[in-house]
Amino acid sequence: MFVTFYSYKGGVGRTMALANIACLLAEDKRHPQRVLVWDFDLEAPGLHRLFPPSEPRRFGFVDLAHQFASSGKLPDVGEYIYKSEISGLEVLPAGFLGDTYCRKLQEIDWLSFFTSDGIENDVFFRDIMGALREKDYDYVLIDSRTGLNDQAGICTQILPDLLVFLFRLTDQNVDGLEHLVPAIQAKLETRQGGGARILPVASAISSSATSGIHKNRDRVAKLFGEESLDYVRFDPDLCRDEQLFCRHDVSDQMWPRPAIVQDYETVENKIRRENSKDTSTATKKLVELQRRGDEASAESILFSVLRRRPMLGDLWRRFARLLELDPSPTRREKFKREVETILENSPRNSYAIESKANLLLHEAETPSSESLVQAADLLNRAIEYAPDRAGLYRALAKVCACQGDLEAAVSSIRNTLRLVPDNAQDLLTLVGLQIRQGARYYTSAIDTLNLLPPQLGHRKYVPLSYLHAFFGETKKSIDAFESFVPEPEENSQQWHRLFQAHLKILADLKDEGLSIAEQALHSHEHPPDFADRGNWIEFYICAEEFSHAAMLAEKEPEVFDELLALTQYLGMSEGAPTRDKVLQLWRGKSWGFQELLLLRERMKREKKHEYAERLEIIEQLICEQKLERLS
Repeated sequence: MFVTFYSYKGGVGRTMALANIACLLAEDKRHPQRVLVWDFDLEAPGLHRLFPPSEPRRFGFVDLAHQFASSGKLPDVGEYIYKSEISGLEVLPAGFLGDTYCRKLQEIDWLSFFTSDGIENDVFFRDIMGALREKDYDYVLIDSRTGLNDQAGICTQILPDLLVFLFRLTDQNVDGLEHLVPAIQAKLETRQGGGARILPVASAISSSATSGIHKNRDRVAKLFGEESLDYVRFDPDLCRDEQLFCRHDVSDQMWPRPAIVQDYETVENKIRRENSKDTSTATKKLVELQRRGDEASAESILFSVLRRRPMLGDLWRRFARLLELDPSPTRREKFKREVETILENSPRNSYAIESKANLLLHEAETPSSESLVQAADLLNRAIEYAPDRAGLYRALAKVCACQGDLEAAVSSIRNTLRLVPDNAQDLLTLVGLQIRQGARYYTSAIDTLNLLPPQLGHRKYVPLSYLHAFFGETKKSIDAFESFVPEPEENSQQWHRLFQAHLKILADLKDEGLSIAEQALHSHEHPPDFADRGNWIEFYICAEEFSHAAMLAEKEPEVFDELLALTQYLGMSEGAPTRDKVLQLWRGKSWGFQELLLLRERMKREKKHEYAERLEIIEQLICEQKLERLS
């Protein structure tokens, strides 16, 4: 999109507005844009000072135009463009200022670039615009010369898709606008290829506005056919020296945030709305189509912008969410083809590789599936290309956890925490893995839990209480348990009794634990609900009261069939289901198993080998469940 910044008179902050908005576009954290700033203020160029080249430059737009005028052929535009120190922002400067520059500028007859058929039938500007479009910039921001002249006419009538018209609300400015604006509007409406929208912006607005400025504001709004005007306030502290105060490394240090930065952001957002190819604008359109239920159109937009900007993480997150809505085999194949197309052009694209791995996860049926192996290989390759992307390590940890490779999963989560220290969810994931690894890692799990903030409630204090009880640290266990506060919707009395009962059996006070269970199950004041009854079945398994657990499950076999099967399998009762049958019944079910993992370690410690071996099924169930969540 070609955007001209134009002002009828100087001194309105046109160049500063263009430069700072260019920074906002290029440095957007979620949707950074590829921006070219083109200095067409050839009599008084200044963009090369705001965006200095890394090494001296001798050529610019004047040299390019002069070369074309001499030869009739457009040279390689890229040779006249340089990269700024801001990622994604490039500069087409006016040229190297000196005697040669002035001579070349004076020798250029701008009207000679147009044929006698009319101002639209030019070759030079048509070709240069075509060359810039081939470079796939999201925005070409053009700093126009002020006033009424050939250069300003080119910038306002030929080049722009959008004309940002800046002005002050003085009587002299407004009087001039009333003569100039209708003429520009008429020419834009009749030009070949369609008109261009004008975005009026009042500039250098004082905080102490007078009644006269209100009158001029209304005159200008009516002139442009707008209900209200966008504006940029005057900031004497920032405008004494020309600086890019919208750059992240500058604006992030400013407090309080200057009003002028907010004003530039408002104008930037208006510009972006006009550009359908802007990834942020396209994403908003995509969300709106999804809201209306038009998934096919949303998909089409997403695929289109992904092909153009395949390195934007936000687009890949949208990609994953769209697939989740309908992960059918046919649709997965369609998404897989898109990923392969992008990888053909961008083989080191870590986002595309990660998406390919995620698509493979949908094909995995068991923790030993070959597609999990392939997914892990892909994620390791993506990490080679993007070692600072924490999400890749998280994804790899999930795959390794599904495969039962807990050591590799822990290593991946620790890499995540190296990049994003103290992330609560990553710490909780680490705790879960450490508990799965067994008693020799329980001390590490306690250390990790102590790093978590108190507000995590039972996600912190319940496992902490259990782990301390496992080691016989009664006081620490009780202190942790007393810090636990149930969620408002939970049956707090049942929860408290459940935890107390578990703590009793962990402290080898089995009879007291069983007594608490009986009281809870027959409570009239706080009767157990569905979830509570399932938790009490698990408690009886942990207490090695398998017959009691089975009796409780048999009261509602259609609800607790998988728990009943697990109870019979672990209790080695007559006619107990096989291991495969238990796994089949649990497929797709969700359960915590935290207490059963502790039971497994108790059995090992007490040298009840047969029990401990049969409890290894818990690890398999966890792998199956994590696989279900991944796919």
